[in-house]
Amino acid sequence: MHGDQTERHVPERLQPKRVSQVFVRMASIYKNLWTSTLDSPEMLQAAKDEWSIELAGFTTAELSKGLRETKRLHPNFPPTLPQFRSLCRQPKKHALHELRHKALPRPKADESVVSESVSKLKELLK
Repeated sequence: MHGDQTERHVPERLQPKRVSQVFVRMASIYKNLWTSTLDSPEMLQAAKDEWSIELAGFTTAELSKGLRETKRLHPNFPPTLPQFRSLCRQPKKHALHELRHKALPRPKADESVVSESVSKLKELLK
């Protein structure tokens, strides 16, 4: 590099068409809550540029998962870009009520122990 030249790093980006698809889906889910923050062409382009950089390398399946999780976990307000990134790549979390634990089988009672215990209890109750 020469003294007056600087190396320019061009960040990897998600394809513009894919970013636009995410934005259209967000607008269809959140209506004015999404579109009101993108109130000028400059703001829309700046947001698309940022999302394009931050979502570079994400697969279609990951973006689809992010949109599904967005609707499930953010029903009232759109997620921020960092939240959306996390939704795309996080492992599915289960609520405690969704987990199914199998109980161990009930142990079989030893009849002689039961009989002896019942006899002792009867004696105590006399």
